[in-house]
Amino acid sequence: MNSLSQNTSLLNTDPSHELAFFLSLLDAPFAPFMSSLEYASMMTNASSWFYSFLRKAFVSAIEKADLLFRTSPGRIQRFYVKQTRSRSIITIFGEITFKRTEYQRRDTKEPYCYIDRKLSLLPRQRYDCCIEAKAKEIYADHNSMIKTGRILGEQIYGFFSLDPDRKFRHLSRQTVYNLLHRCGRIRLRPSPMPHTPDTLYIMADEKWIPLQGECTEDTPHVREMVKVAVCFEGRERILKKDGTPTDRFRLKNKYIYSSCSSEKNNFWENLQDHLAARYDLNKVKKIYIMGDGAGWIRRGISEMRMPGTTVKAALDRFHASQAIHRMTSDKVFREVLIRYLFELKREEFDTVAEIARSYLKEENARKRFDENLDYIHRHWHEVKVMVKEVKIGCAMEQAISHIIASHFTSVPKAYSRKNLPLYLNSRIHSQNGEDLIRLALTARDVSHEGKDADLRESYDFSFFDDQVRKETFTVHLRNRSNKKETYPF
Repeated sequence: MNSLSQNTSLLNTDPSHELAFFLSLLDAPFAPFMSSLEYASMMTNASSWFYSFLRKAFVSAIEKADLLFRTSPGRIQRFYVKQTRSRSIITIFGEITFKRTEYQRRDTKEPYCYIDRKLSLLPRQRYDCCIEAKAKEIYADHNSMIKTGRILGEQIYGFFSLDPDRKFRHLSRQTVYNLLHRCGRIRLRPSPMPHTPDTLYIMADEKWIPLQGECTEDTPHVREMVKVAVCFEGRERILKKDGTPTDRFRLKNKYIYSSCSSEKNNFWENLQDHLAARYDLNKVKKIYIMGDGAGWIRRGISEMRMPGTTVKAALDRFHASQAIHRMTSDKVFREVLIRYLFELKREEFDTVAEIARSYLKEENARKRFDENLDYIHRHWHEVKVMVKEVKIGCAMEQAISHIIASHFTSVPKAYSRKNLPLYLNSRIHSQNGEDLIRLALTARDVSHEGKDADLRESYDFSFFDDQVRKETFTVHLRNRSNKKETYPF
């Protein structure tokens, strides 16, 4: 028996000396011909010991805290001792079992448990709040309950293990589902920026996400429209670690907002509310709304308009080029039409378009050509705004692909209409750079189980009424900042 196995065998016989044995393990010399498997076995034993040590230390701390409260004068005055019972929970270091005292209030006769309250444990709760918060963070990145359960299981039961049963320690899909739905959606007001630019840019687009449980013979494919807006102050060059500029750019102070079509709210009104919390909208002179020219996007022009602020729509280059590609498959015609379009040479564009149409023989091809040509004509002014004023381009398709498509539609998957807003909420917070673990823990403390958590400041938002909409958001926020009223939505 080598020194490693001797030390690990002693861990179970004398727990009081576990730390000393572990330190001696680190000083033990490596075997002269240690194999990879032997090395892995050593790492498994070390991980197992570390987790075991932390579990025992945590149990000891819990039971000591329970004893201190039980013997405190304040407890004697306010609570009767009912009984001492054991409780088991799963922590990030595995399952622990501890004893704690249950009490009864002297005045109201209601039950009370000091330790459960301190550990934020709800009745019949199996996993602690840290695992719940971690589940929310992992799912926001992976969008897979199976993968989330695997990652959590590996973290709970050790850094590394050779145990052949390790795959059975993964959390089930249902368990992950329950963890994600513990606190519901997190409603969060964006943090205010230290400055307000003269110009704001908004890229807007939608994505249709398949729904489950609502298909019929007449409607075999039911989908939910998710609207997304990416707000930013312009673009800035990406720098290397040494400060040297690169040839790549990124959106400056990007902020993402999204909502499902089933939610009964005004998308642009809510977006304006978020921007009002982020900026002093009195100082914004221009707002450009970029997208594919859809009706709901164009409505943003009137919804976002404020006194002293000009709001214009711009057609992004991707959808303009896409329309030309749908008009003709001829590469020469495509190149010439795209060049004339972005050079804003309408006469030349129409002349080439007429020639290109003459080469089409099929009626369906001509119909498709006319539809896309009409699309470009209707949005010609918006193309002009993009070329002459915006200039920085619009990457909404790439943004929608990264934020939504890669997460929700890249694999064959459908969602319930009830759960989709919850998953979308976590994804958007993650993309906005929020600390989901801290958000989930805070939300859990202020919400009831399974309910949405509102972490926004309390303001009177009655100024959404039409009679006062003519005034700016900033004025109302300033006038009502001292009121303690509930945020209504």
